[in-house]
Amino acid sequence: MSGISFVAPDARVLLADDNEMNVKVALGLLEPLHMKIDVAVNGQEAYDMAKSSHYDLIYMDQMMPVMDGTTSAGLIRGEEDEHLKKVPIIALTANAIPEARARCADCGMTDFLAKPVKPDEIIDMTKKWLPAELIKEQDGSVEADISEDTDALPQIPGLSTEDGIKYSGSAQMWLSLLGDYYNMMDVKSQLIRDCVRDGDIRRYTVEVHALKNTSRMIGAEELSKEFYELEKLGNADDVEAIGARTEGVLAHMEAYKDDLKPFSKASGSKQTVGIEEIKARLKEIYDAMDSFDLDGADEAMKILDSYEIPDGITGRIERLRAYVADVAMEDVMSLTGELLEEL
Repeated sequence: MSGISFVAPDARVLLADDNEMNVKVALGLLEPLHMKIDVAVNGQEAYDMAKSSHYDLIYMDQMMPVMDGTTSAGLIRGEEDEHLKKVPIIALTANAIPEARARCADCGMTDFLAKPVKPDEIIDMTKKWLPAELIKEQDGSVEADISEDTDALPQIPGLSTEDGIKYSGSAQMWLSLLGDYYNMMDVKSQLIRDCVRDGDIRRYTVEVHALKNTSRMIGAEELSKEFYELEKLGNADDVEAIGARTEGVLAHMEAYKDDLKPFSKASGSKQTVGIEEIKARLKEIYDAMDSFDLDGADEAMKILDSYEIPDGITGRIERLRAYVADVAMEDVMSLTGELLEEL
């Protein structure tokens, strides 16, 4: 990553993305600019936040649950407020094809950025579209070197350390993403299997699309390509091929579990606590998600992961960890509510 030549401390940015790994990386890459950044986890929330607050720039994931990014952008552009008609909306899309670009343009998006985003590209895009008066040039560029010694990092078969660092922005971030990927693996696998069983092809396509991107972010290029093939089957509504090929791709992903487990926040020694302490952390997670406090939910989950969990709820706590990592707000609140009532 080249030197960063500006900051924008007075800029306010909205980042709309339902995947915590994407959000974590984007926030890390944009941190040197000192901007005020709010996060929305679906298109409906992004639309509501854009109407209620003044943003100088919006980054909008194209494919999200509840409401996709193109629909959200179209609603924003349809408002009478002149600022909402003109505020730059940058599409974040893993579909860098002419048809995807056309959809972004048709709904009023200003520009697009291919996912997984590269550090230089998101910095350059931010400078390109922020109002000039918010840009404060630095006397000397601040170097953000990501050329860590990869020989000192873990070498995992099938994962490219170099690519992982390139897409995450630093070795530290890459190692963190390995843990996040492990934590969401079981829940995502089960969700995709449920979609196949229930014939929910739209949700299936959204989920494999997300895994295409997050797999590439950790350096699993071949696995990413396999999820892309599943995404194409979903877009083609090819139910027969989906049924035939999905299990093999999920098995490929699950083969990484043993290698990625050591990077999970859930690994390590556990503290013995009473039920009231567990309930207190669950309530904190519920309240944090209810108020869109993603950092608060992550912190409470990290503390909960340090506790010895009763055998009867360990499986649900594993699901909760994955829901928190994936910013699945409704699932988090439903599951924490169920656990609080039971305990």
